[in-house]
Amino acid sequence: MFVVTDSGGEANLIADHAAWVGLELPDASEALKGRLQARWPHFSYIGNPIDPWGVDPDPRILYGEILRAASEEDVDVVAVALDKVTPWAGKNETDLGVAGAEALIEATAGSEKLPVFFTIHSTGAAAEEVREPLRAAGVPLLHGLRPSLLALRRASWWEQWRARSPAGAAPSAGLLSFSNEGRVLSERASRDVLSAYGIPLVETEPAATAEQSATAAERIGFPVVLKADLPGVAHKAAAGLVIVGVSSPEAAGGTFDVLRGRAAGLAAKWRGVLVQATARGVELLCGMRRDPLFGPVVLVGLGGSLTEALHDVAVRGCPVSNEDLEEMLDECSVGRLLAAADAPAAPVHAVLQALSWLAVEQPEVEEVDVNPLFAGPEGVAAADALVVLKRKERGDG
Repeated sequence: MFVVTDSGGEANLIADHAAWVGLELPDASEALKGRLQARWPHFSYIGNPIDPWGVDPDPRILYGEILRAASEEDVDVVAVALDKVTPWAGKNETDLGVAGAEALIEATAGSEKLPVFFTIHSTGAAAEEVREPLRAAGVPLLHGLRPSLLALRRASWWEQWRARSPAGAAPSAGLLSFSNEGRVLSERASRDVLSAYGIPLVETEPAATAEQSATAAERIGFPVVLKADLPGVAHKAAAGLVIVGVSSPEAAGGTFDVLRGRAAGLAAKWRGVLVQATARGVELLCGMRRDPLFGPVVLVGLGGSLTEALHDVAVRGCPVSNEDLEEMLDECSVGRLLAAADAPAAPVHAVLQALSWLAVEQPEVEEVDVNPLFAGPEGVAAADALVVLKRKERGDG
């Protein structure tokens, strides 16, 4: 994609967000640079995105020449990105919008380039004199930087869609039999489900007494994490039922008593604690859902405390393909984080593949959350697991 805007700050913003969503902005060619430099010798910087503000007092000439040159670049999309093209912005701004729109239409007419006009901050509907020529020419008018770039990224994905090749199946676990814990399985039972599909787990031991928790912690190695072992509690950390950084046998025994006291007020059966090794690495979320429209889907994104804050996830239908697995990590921050941590992608692919086959083989499972899944140079390990079963209808067994 080649983008023409009217502000250096906006050009940088576009470049950053394009990289974030996975849209390629190739460097301006030497031919384009030479053409524009010859036309305007004082043109200080020619790149992609390009900001020609102040180069020529006549925006029609300026944008027309730049967009004609851009339409000859080796790109699929030629875009104009302006902002204050709303009626309240004033005539100077809307005139610039009209000049950009008309130049875009003219420069791409009869070519195979896709013309797109979008705004940066979505300050309102474009003025009629900007909007109507674009509508008549069939040029998409998009509002807001990130929504616009996401729309282009997804259109690109569909344009380049290729036949999906089936991902290799995880070892079949057969039809699992679930314990009578209720709809929300305990972490212990949820871990058993993940283990049945070969998903690696952080080393964990159950402990029914304070003494057992101290012994298990010594065996695993300090520092450890202690979690209340309660069926039916979906989010233990939010309920104060997870304590990290336990660094001695005495602390392990005392933490057992603290967790037992906190669990006393909950309508759930106390079974002791889970003593878990302290895991390190990039924290990811991997999961499975049964969407009412799309059926079973798998998802991957940032894990830990960032999950709810950023909603940075990629989703695919089940069963996933090899192409799905490759694309998912590039559609969110996960791929970049794994690369920065020198963590291979293949173990994360394997977890998503396993969850996909779990969704296909276990119709009773409504939802699976693996958060966090720690990923590092040595592979992955699930530190927490939550399996939710379908709600039984009246008359079901």
